[in-house]
Amino acid sequence: MKEDKKIDFKTLISIGVYAVILIVSGYLLQDMKNGIGIFVSIALIGLILLVVMHSRRAVYTCIECKKEFKISPVIDLISPHNVDKKYLKCPYCGKRGWHREKR
Repeated sequence: MKEDKKIDFKTLISIGVYAVILIVSGYLLQDMKNGIGIFVSIALIGLILLVVMHSRRAVYTCIECKKEFKISPVIDLISPHNVDKKYLKCPYCGKRGWHREKR
């Protein structure tokens, strides 16, 4: 249970830092000629970093065979998801479904 809270805290801190960076950079870049392009670049780089950090930490449990597996950052970014599940295909049994993220 302690590990669950630790992961959630890391995620919240990461998202909070990302939000602060976006707010500050948006404010500082609003009057610059290329400010929008720089802001979008900062936002995309931050998003990619968040997805890579999440995909390295996240482990999913198959709903059919109960084996644990990890996914690539690309799959992590594009797959449908909710709070603690992602719609994935198990690499072991091939079952598609809402696999639960192990925290």
